[in-house]
Amino acid sequence: MKHIILIISLLFSAYLAQAQCSNPYAGPDESTCGVTYQLHATNTTTGTWTAFHNGYPITVTFINGTHPYYPVAWASIQAYSELYYDVDFVWTDNSGPCSDTVRIRFAREPSASVGAFDYDETCGNTYTFAADTTGAGWAYGTWVPYQISAYFDDINDPFATVTIDQGILADSAYVNARFIWTMNNYGCIAKDTMYVTFYQIPTANAGINDSVCGYEYTLHAYYGATPSENYTPSGWWQFHDGPGASNIMNQFNIEAYLTVSTWGTYRYVWHETNSLQPSCYSTDTVTIKFLEIPSIYAGNDFNVCGNTADLQGISSGFVGSWQNTPGTAFQNQMSPVTSITTSQYGPRMYIWQEADGMCNDRDTVMVTFYPHPNAEILSTPADFDTLACGLGYSLLMAEPANQGQSGHWLDASDPFTLFNASSQPDFDTVTVTQYGYHDFYWIVESMIGDEEPGFCIDTAGPFSVNFLEIPVANAGNDTVFCGNTGILTAVPSVGEGLWSVFAPITFISCGSPIATALCAVYNNPNYPYFEIFWTETNGICSDTDTIKVTFSFVVNTYLTDTIIAPSCSEVTPNLDVLSNDCEYIVNWSPTDGVNGPDTQNPIIMPLESTMYSAIITNLFSGCITTDSVFISVIPTDTLSLCMVTVNDDNKNLVVWEKPVSDIIDSFQIYRDNDGIFELLGSSPYDAPGEYADISSQPQSQSYSYKISALYECGQETGLSTAHKTILLTWEMLGTSVWHLMIDPYEGTDYAAVQIFRGTDPENLQWLTTLPADATEYTDNDAPTGSYVYYQAKIELSAPCNPAKSGNSILSNIATNDPGFYAVSPVEIPQFNVSPNPARNTVNISFTAPNARLSICDLNGNKLIVKNDFTGGEINIEHLKAGVYVVKLETEEGVGVRKLVVE
Repeated sequence: MKHIILIISLLFSAYLAQAQCSNPYAGPDESTCGVTYQLHATNTTTGTWTAFHNGYPITVTFINGTHPYYPVAWASIQAYSELYYDVDFVWTDNSGPCSDTVRIRFAREPSASVGAFDYDETCGNTYTFAADTTGAGWAYGTWVPYQISAYFDDINDPFATVTIDQGILADSAYVNARFIWTMNNYGCIAKDTMYVTFYQIPTANAGINDSVCGYEYTLHAYYGATPSENYTPSGWWQFHDGPGASNIMNQFNIEAYLTVSTWGTYRYVWHETNSLQPSCYSTDTVTIKFLEIPSIYAGNDFNVCGNTADLQGISSGFVGSWQNTPGTAFQNQMSPVTSITTSQYGPRMYIWQEADGMCNDRDTVMVTFYPHPNAEILSTPADFDTLACGLGYSLLMAEPANQGQSGHWLDASDPFTLFNASSQPDFDTVTVTQYGYHDFYWIVESMIGDEEPGFCIDTAGPFSVNFLEIPVANAGNDTVFCGNTGILTAVPSVGEGLWSVFAPITFISCGSPIATALCAVYNNPNYPYFEIFWTETNGICSDTDTIKVTFSFVVNTYLTDTIIAPSCSEVTPNLDVLSNDCEYIVNWSPTDGVNGPDTQNPIIMPLESTMYSAIITNLFSGCITTDSVFISVIPTDTLSLCMVTVNDDNKNLVVWEKPVSDIIDSFQIYRDNDGIFELLGSSPYDAPGEYADISSQPQSQSYSYKISALYECGQETGLSTAHKTILLTWEMLGTSVWHLMIDPYEGTDYAAVQIFRGTDPENLQWLTTLPADATEYTDNDAPTGSYVYYQAKIELSAPCNPAKSGNSILSNIATNDPGFYAVSPVEIPQFNVSPNPARNTVNISFTAPNARLSICDLNGNKLIVKNDFTGGEINIEHLKAGVYVVKLETEEGVGVRKLVVE
């Protein structure tokens, strides 16, 4: 029963609804973008939405929390491939029931894109877009300018070209513009913005083509972009081409100065750029023709002596001519080099001119014409008047020079000739400096200040004069003839001479090649002296000189050569003097060994054969007579050294063989000192023939020795040949390697050098034999741990067999023993080294004044050295265990002690 009632109720309700419809309204038909739409039904109570496409139901999804029975609901359809998709939505209201339908066109939503970049720049007022239509080419596109006047070739083309108004670029030379690309599909719109900056392309104007004379020009361009407060135009010039090089200055100015290297046609390009965007520019070309300017030269201004001149112009290759000049005749007026003749003297100007089309040039030269002078000599003396004694002549006369001219005499052969009135018309006096012929010329010259002497000149002559030297007779000085003959010697001059005398004197030739050297022979002793005349003549010129000659007499001598033996014997030369009643003195030469060198018959004791001369001088006249005697001395046996060796005291021992003699007192020993042999000592004749040089230090240097014999009479023989000792020195090259240096023996011959070695000076053993000329030796196996001693020895090739010393020559001993050569004249008192052996320190005491202390190893290396040492403790920590030598040197002596270090 209950169900029956419900069905009846529903049926009744449906009836009532149909009967009472609310007239729902689904809304107006619309278009929407995409796949969703908000449905909105009005005048409704409850109901349901359904969807149809082309009459067929479709499935619709309701979103955003809505449902199909909501009058206001969000509906979403499925994707579609067409440009649009029409759907009919039906709202069915439960009242009635009744319904209403709305058609919604779903359109595809486009995508607008101006391209990969939304900003660009362009030169000029046009631009071509490149919008991106990928995925939206089906939409309808349109370009829209934003607040700018623009023209499109196709406003709907994605690649449209736009042109803006040129006027908007005039003030600032650029403009920023915006363009909107709009895509529309049935009301679905997408937009994108493109920003474009338009830069004005200036119109370059290089100016007009031109021609110019020469190689310089100023280019002038004109800006196409107008300067303003917002913009400053800019540009630059470029050399394009031409027959030569071109240099443009102020290249970035509209006015640019330029030079070219050669004439011809050149082109230059003016680049005007947008100062805000240099890539926006334009160019213009201008042509400049450089025409050659005739480069002519009329020549340097010059002077002419006379009325004819040669013009030396230089042409540049164009047609030219000399301008007419009154009073001048041209040989060729059309040539730059031509001869001219003028009827007027003085300065004249001549003009050379050439033209090359519009270019021409002219140059002038000033020629000054001077009248030619006339010189004339008036002197016409007889031939004899052209001879002059001496260096003077006074008969020169010439025609004087005119006004504006100067005249002077010239000696062609003597530039130092002096004329006392060279331009006077009267007779002129001349003084020359050289004898012989002189050619005189009279010279008249026009006075032209800027020309060298001799430019406009006339010369008359020569007028020749022979100047004869006046002889200067010189008979010499007054003299004395020793004897009754003598030689007269005058000093020759320039003429021929003759001796004359009023006395009993005869002149004879003495064989001299000159006439002035004659012998005067005295024949009459009644005259004490005579005056003799010397006369010399040179043509017409002569001179005489007089001397006084006194005759004096000399002594007569007679000496005889003598032979004596041995040295120290006396001899008296027999000098006979015939004085002839005159006073005289005697001097003997040389004076060595002469007892009474100023006596007539002295005692002479020569040491060697000598020529003695007796010089006898007349005290009245000074006349000298010389006579000589040769005294031969029989020589004794020549002294020679045997050898120089080293004795047991390590001192040099000089050995010689004594000659048998009863007049030798002693032997003198000499030693070399810097090249000079000085007396070292003396040895009596009856002593052994040897001498020990106790001051020598043979281990330090070589010594050279010589000897002589001193006779009982006090005379000494010459020095013997020198002998030089052997010097043996050493250096260590390693622990057991010793290098020996040998300074060889000099003074005798020997065949070899023997080397001996030992660890003690008493046990030297032969080590090796070296050649005689050996100067060094290396011992590679020397003993270690002790001192080493070396000595060199040579055997004489020709033994002198002295009784005591044998025939061997020894060198010094070379050793690393620092105490071997120590000399202690006085042993240092209380020289103590303690403790000994020592380890870290050692105490050294002595009572002598301060000293020099040295501690050495067995190789001679100094390990500790202290100067001004007064004693005390010494630190020896750094010394290795072994044996060392302590050496103390004071003014009182030298002390040596051994030190053992543990």
